[in-house]
Amino acid sequence: MRDGMIRSPRKLMQAADLYKSGGRKVEEDKEKEVLQTACAQEEKESAPPQEKEPSEEMRSQKCAKDEALFSSVSELGEREIAVLSRYYSNKFIALFGVIFPLVFLLLAFAMGFLDNDPVFGIVMCVIAAVSVPLVVFGFPVMVKKNSLKNATMLGAESEVLVTKDKILLRDARGGETISSAAYPLQSLFKVVRYRGFVLLFLSKMQACMMDETRFLKGTAEECLAFFASCNIPVYGKRR
Repeated sequence: MRDGMIRSPRKLMQAADLYKSGGRKVEEDKEKEVLQTACAQEEKESAPPQEKEPSEEMRSQKCAKDEALFSSVSELGEREIAVLSRYYSNKFIALFGVIFPLVFLLLAFAMGFLDNDPVFGIVMCVIAAVSVPLVVFGFPVMVKKNSLKNATMLGAESEVLVTKDKILLRDARGGETISSAAYPLQSLFKVVRYRGFVLLFLSKMQACMMDETRFLKGTAEECLAFFASCNIPVYGKRR
């Protein structure tokens, strides 16, 4: 019983050799794996960089740019907001710049001079005179401040593409598209040249801008002539 439990030295040596050979094999396998990984990494680094396949959005943008007759890119900054605010406020300035002084002058004569109250009449005349600069200069400033406060796209890059039958708009920030839209060309309400911009009115109070100095395709003159040829109302001085 005791002899059966005690292994011979020869068997112990064989077991030790087998254990050592197994350990060496594991180490060799690990070294082989490390070498293969290093070689694969070296081949990857030395291989020429593969170009990424363009996305569907990029292909669509490229196709639109190829089809465009006119295109421009501009940043939506304070200058652009000021131009739009000024244009939108012009009609209100003309309206209130006449109505307010007229109302106070009528009050001055009806309830002042004709009613034997010259003091009241003079006060109304002064208010009428003061109301003109307040409306002409104060109203645009108020509209501009309000527009800047609510301008969610401030600082974004605006791209406008004009094709033979569509207006394509794209706003981006940091190279990433924020919003995009397409409108039929004949849906344009009017086109206005104003203070260095071509304003494309999609409705009475909604417009996109094309900076005359940043046309990438075509010129502002050619663009205005194209809109006129499509029977779209074009306003503003043509240089």
